[in-house]
Parts: sequence; C-alpha cells; structure tokens
Amino acid sequence: MSSKFSKYKLGEIINFSYGKMPKQEYLNTGKYPTFSGYKYQYLYPEMNCKKGDVIVVARGVGGTGDVKIVQKDCYLTNLAIKFDLNNEIIDNKYCFYHYFLSTLRHLDSGSAQSQITINDLSNLEIIIPPLSTQKKIAHILSTLDDKIELNRKMNQTLEEMVSAIFKSWFVDFDPVHAKASCEEEAELENIAHELGISKAILDLFPSEFEESELGMIPKGWEVKKLEDVSEILNGHAFKSSDYINDGIFVLRTKNFSNDGYVENANDDVYLPESFLESHGQFLCQPYDFHLVMVGASIGKTSMILPMNLPALRNQNMWCFRPKNKLMSRLFLSHIVKNVVRLQMGSASGSAREFFTKGSFFTQKVIIPEESILSKYEKITTPILEKIAINQNEIQSLQKTRDTLLPKLLSGEIDVSGLEI
Repeated sequence: MSSKFSKYKLGEIINFSYGKMPKQEYLNTGKYPTFSGYKYQYLYPEMNCKKGDVIVVARGVGGTGDVKIVQKDCYLTNLAIKFDLNNEIIDNKYCFYHYFLSTLRHLDSGSAQSQITINDLSNLEIIIPPLSTQKKIAHILSTLDDKIELNRKMNQTLEEMVSAIFKSWFVDFDPVHAKASCEEEAELENIAHELGISKAILDLFPSEFEESELGMIPKGWEVKKLEDVSEILNGHAFKSSDYINDGIFVLRTKNFSNDGYVENANDDVYLPESFLESHGQFLCQPYDFHLVMVGASIGKTSMILPMNLPALRNQNMWCFRPKNKLMSRLFLSHIVKNVVRLQMGSASGSAREFFTKGSFFTQKVIIPEESILSKYEKITTPILEKIAINQNEIQSLQKTRDTLLPKLLSGEIDVSGLEI
C-alpha cells in the first residue's frame, strides 16, 4: 500500500446521525418518500436525507450493516444511520464503494435485535488514499454502475411493453371489446391502429364473449387448470457435502433477484458434472420460470436466462414450463404471477409459510386460441432475447466492478495518471 494512504477513525472524518421515526399522521401526505435502508415506502412532508448521501442499515430484519448511497431525496427512518462526511478528506461515493463489498455487517452486536450503533461506527478505522485518487476510483466504479443502471432501465421498459400487451390482450380483452362494439367492417383498420396492433392480429380475436366459470371470456377461449397448461417441477435438496468450488451451478432461492431474473451471488455453490446425468430431472432450461413456494420469500419469482446455464434446481421452488410449444415462456410467467397474487391471500400457515399443490396447481386460468398464443410468442420472444442480452451485460459489468474494486481500493491499480 502506498505511503500516501492515511488512517483515520471514522468518527474523526464523519458525523453520524440516526434517522427518525416519521409521525404516523404525516405518512402518505407529502412529496418525500421515507427510506429505511431497505426500500422507499411512504410519502412524508419533510426530508432529512438527500440524493448522494451515504447511509448504513442500522437495525431490522436482514441487511444490517449494508452501506448504500441514497438515490433520491427522502425522509430517513430510525432503521438507518446517515453519514455526514468531511468532503475535504473523504468523498461520498468513495466511502460507499469502500464498504460496498465488505459491508459493515461485522459490527452487528449479535443481540436478539440485529443492530449497529454510532459508537461502533465512530471507532472503526479506515485507510484511504488522497481525495483526488478517491474521486478517480469513484468515477471508474460509478461509470460501471451507471451502465448497469441504464441496462436495468432498458429491461424495465421492455418488461413494461410485454406486460402491457399481456394485460390488453388477456386480462382486459381490449381487441375483443373493440370488435364487439364495431358496427362496420371498414372501421376495423382504425380500431387496430388505436390498439397499436395490425389488422391481421386483430382478425385473430373473436368479436363476442361467452359465459364461463370465471365469468365472461372471449368466445372460443378455454378455462383450464394451471397444471393442464404447464409442467410444474420440483427442486431437489442437494447435500452440501457434494458441493465443489467450480462445476454445475446450483440455483437457489437466494439467486432470485428483485429484478425478476436469476443472478449469480458471491457465495454460489456448484456440483460435479456427473449430477447432470444422475439428477437430470432437476436440470434447468432456458427461460424456465421459478417460484419460491415456501419460507420467508414465498411468492418471489425469477426467470433463468441462458447465461446462467447449465444449472440444477435446489429445493423450495417450483419450475414452470409450457406444455404447449406455441405458448411463450413470458405468457406463462404472467399467468403464474396472476395465480401468485390470488394465492398470497390464501397460502397455508399462520404467516403464509407455503403454497399447497392442491390449491395452486388447480387454479383456473383463461387460455386463448392457439393462433393468438403463437402470435404473442412471435412478438415477445425477440423482446425476451433482448432482455437476456442486457441482463448478461449487467452481470458482466457487475463482475468487472467487483473484480476492480478491491484492487483500486488497495492501490494495486494506480489511477494517479487518470484524467477525469
């Protein structure tokens, strides 16, 4: 490490302050979201935290010790501690990245209520390079994170596109309603244009509804059980004694990201290639859709993309695959998500601890004619492939960032000559 690095106690260069519990009567009444360190939850008429501030999750369920940089002005609750840094000595972004991978979880008191105190933080030592070097390091890492965020936003836009099509076609039945109210054949071209589809697609939809056990549905469509249209496959309780350092990726529920896709983690586990044959029934396929059906994260879903394969499914999840080749994986994923929303209110156990096969697998769903399923598949498959490309780049950028980070912080990579 360079002699230019300096050592401080955090209390010498950072003032710490707890967030405050917002007054109940003010929740949902103002323009600033409240932030616990986990997620933005409510609206509040004041703010005590600004975009770019550094905070640490101080107490609560999970995440204690995680350091974050605030993404928007907000009201910080008492579950987090705010850092007010001396920016003549330490840069906000650099401080965030310094603890980004290592976190401050080691400061957790270990008591029944997981927590970190200001005293814990104040006595912690940090070794940092000159401020100019900090800014260069932060610039390199934040540039990668900006690209990651851009890809996430692109995927969000693409997901909103396919969700909008699904809702219009298969939930609101917009094309059917439009045709049912149309009196002149010549008007259909204009109607298709208003719906954002071609006349050829509009022609695939019926022009009337009929009664079903789920109410009025487009004529010719069917009501089926979920298990009739989808394979529903279990995972396997692999033994930790079989795990090796490198081999076949084991998909665990902890790999289900908040973005809805499988992501690799720092503590991923692997199995020998021989398990592909001995446990082939648990082998994942591209775009398999998975659901956590038991435990604290019940109801969480995730799609596995080609970049994560080969992979074997672990326990505590179900895997869904269309039985009809004309049915797209995206269509099935939306069907399953709708079932999850219905089931979350009726899951067994005092705290919704698990889904039962009997009620979940037999849930009734509305299935359109094959010509419409095929058209939806042709429209959405290229979108899904673009999402997969973006997600692959996200994971590649994350790996690059996480590889560079310790080398930059330690001075192993010299950035003194970098112009920013």
